[in-house]
Amino acid sequence: TDVRSALDLHGARPANLAVEVTESSLASVHEATSVLDDLHSCGLKVAIDDFGVGYSSLGYLAHFPVDYIKIDRSFVQGIDHKAKLEKLTEAIVVLGEALNLPPVVEGVETEAELDVLINAGARYAQGWLFAKAMPLASLLAVLDEQAASHEQSTQFSELLDATGP
Repeated sequence: TDVRSALDLHGARPANLAVEVTESSLASVHEATSVLDDLHSCGLKVAIDDFGVGYSSLGYLAHFPVDYIKIDRSFVQGIDHKAKLEKLTEAIVVLGEALNLPPVVEGVETEAELDVLINAGARYAQGWLFAKAMPLASLLAVLDEQAASHEQSTQFSELLDATGP
């Protein structure tokens, strides 16, 4: 109910939000399932954060109502020169995709890491390579700039389509 109240208070669209839960918070299966069901009933997506470390259990993927898994950054650091990390990350990506739990790889900091992850089949990634942590006002400014750039690009494409080659 606290989550619902916060969503209502701020006018947030639940479909645009995801809640990240750590594996260690899923220790009590019955309680965790109830909480995750409540989050889903609000319309929120749920991700298991730091998947693959700590109290990791493949059973979580079968029993908990989650929408994504987030591959811990410890799998990314050095992936461009450690074959075992690459193969392990690739296996987690394949597993997530097979279970319809799109994996998000955390902690991508270099182009070399990104290249290896793309070759391993990763479709989603986050990290300092893309943007450093920033205050909300800065994020909103970046999003506004990207939206304006996209709008200009769309208008230019429409103009080219209208005038022909």
